[in-house]
Amino acid sequence: MTSSEARHLSLSILLDDIPEDLRETLVKSLKPETESEMRGVRANIGLVEEGVKIEIHAPNHSAFRAALNSVLRLSSTVLNLINELRRRNLA
Repeated sequence: MTSSEARHLSLSILLDDIPEDLRETLVKSLKPETESEMRGVRANIGLVEEGVKIEIHAPNHSAFRAALNSVLRLSSTVLNLINELRRRNLA
C-alpha cells in the first residue's frame, strides 16, 4: 500500500428504508453523477437486495465531505420531488 492509498477515505452507505418502487428511480437519477471522476473522488450507486448502495472514495477529507454532502442532498431532492409529484397525482 502506498502512502496515497493509506490516506484515501471510503464509505459504503446502504439505504434500506427506501420504498422498493422508488429504488430504481433513485439509482437512475444519481447514476450520471457517479460516471465521472473529479478531483480523485469516485462514487458508485446501485441496487442491492436490501436497497440502494452508495459507495464514495476520496483522496482527502474535504473532497470526501463534499462528495458525501452532494450525494445525500441529491438523494433527498430526488425522493422529495417524487413524493411531491405523487402527492399532486402527477407521477
